[in-house]
Amino acid sequence: MEEKQYVKPIDKSAKEPMGFGKTMLASALGMAIGFFVINIVGFFLMMVLIVGMAAGISSTSTDTVKVKPNTFLKLDLSTAIAERTPGELQQLFAEDESAGIIDILAALQAAQTDKAIRGIYLYLGAGSAQSWGQTEELRLALQEFKASSNKPIIAYADGYNQTGYYLASIADIVMMHPAGALDWRGIAAQPMFYGDLLKKYSVEMDLIRPTSNAYKSAGETYTMNHMSEANKAQIRSYITSIWNHVVADISTTRNLSVAELNTFADNLSLNNPYSAVAAGMIGTLGFEHDVKSIMKDRYKMKHLLDLNKYAKTISSTGDEKIAVVYAEGNVVTGTNKSGFQSGVFGDDVAKALDDAANDDDIKAIILRVNSPGGAVIASEIMTAAVMRAKTKKPVIVSMSDLAASAGYEISCNATKIVALPTTLTGSIGVFATIPQVGEALRKQGIYRRNDPRYHHRHGDD
Repeated sequence: MEEKQYVKPIDKSAKEPMGFGKTMLASALGMAIGFFVINIVGFFLMMVLIVGMAAGISSTSTDTVKVKPNTFLKLDLSTAIAERTPGELQQLFAEDESAGIIDILAALQAAQTDKAIRGIYLYLGAGSAQSWGQTEELRLALQEFKASSNKPIIAYADGYNQTGYYLASIADIVMMHPAGALDWRGIAAQPMFYGDLLKKYSVEMDLIRPTSNAYKSAGETYTMNHMSEANKAQIRSYITSIWNHVVADISTTRNLSVAELNTFADNLSLNNPYSAVAAGMIGTLGFEHDVKSIMKDRYKMKHLLDLNKYAKTISSTGDEKIAVVYAEGNVVTGTNKSGFQSGVFGDDVAKALDDAANDDDIKAIILRVNSPGGAVIASEIMTAAVMRAKTKKPVIVSMSDLAASAGYEISCNATKIVALPTTLTGSIGVFATIPQVGEALRKQGIYRRNDPRYHHRHGDD
């Protein structure tokens, strides 16, 4: 019997498939519409999110933190402190609401006479993230807090690095985790040099500087493989100065001789926590809950408040105002158009100085400098602005960790300069580095048309 094969009848009403060109056009159009819709929706969602966050920040920034009696302020120094408290816009993208160094210092000063504040709790985690300059500023503020108020300071860390211990040494109780270590070994500097590396790739770096600028050594990094005698002398000078100052301060607060402290560093004998206690550097070992128990039992603490939140409650009073202009980072030309770039923008700082100088409500200007230097033109613009402002009202420079090169130039014409023993300043001078990369390019087969070696190799007329 013959098997019949079923054949589906053709539906003549069905549309013919689109050709390749039409298909591609439809796909591209669909993708474009989809991309447009997604981006528009995403943009509006982002705007709603930003507005909501801004409103939240605005409301929380105006909320008053009520400080209850018998409160200890917790100052967390396990993360770096910025020079300046972030503005509301920057707080949208900040990981926390940490106050800047100046606001922290103001909070510590206010806490001296605040009857609700019972004491200060310094928490350093695995070690302080602050530099020597900021550490000393905080230490001086805590020293004043302690002397004027007679309120206790308690310090705790899982382990102390040297800046952390320098700060903690002012405390009434210095506690460390039983498995922690005190890293006490002195100060050293190890600059890196890339001269041989550049030569390996046929790059010659020309260093140009006046003959009187032997100590202007930054450019030597790219031309040498070791420290020059001038550079070695200046580095040894400033690290010795910082170390001697730190050791002298700790000697006073911990009742240990300078000789003992230097011996501990030379022998690296304080890595063992029990040795650190026996030496008198650490008061006791324990866990963080032990610290809180001491604050509750011995000092009657009932509440623990983040000092960053307390700093927001501090407001200036009086009609006379002082403007603070920040110069933090590398000196660069122009303006910070986006508002999120880092650096000392010469035009912005100059404008801020001019505005403060022309404001009759402002009686003085503080120029806060923390900069290694940078662009010459920007430096000259800011220096001129300082000189203009000084003719109208006092301009006081407050140097933080670093005020070198252009950072020093913008400072030198101020009414007064205030620096710390641990501030690095100076580096007065100018240098330029010019890379010679012709040979490196030729090795990669890259020639200039008028290079005689190109004509020789390619036989051009």
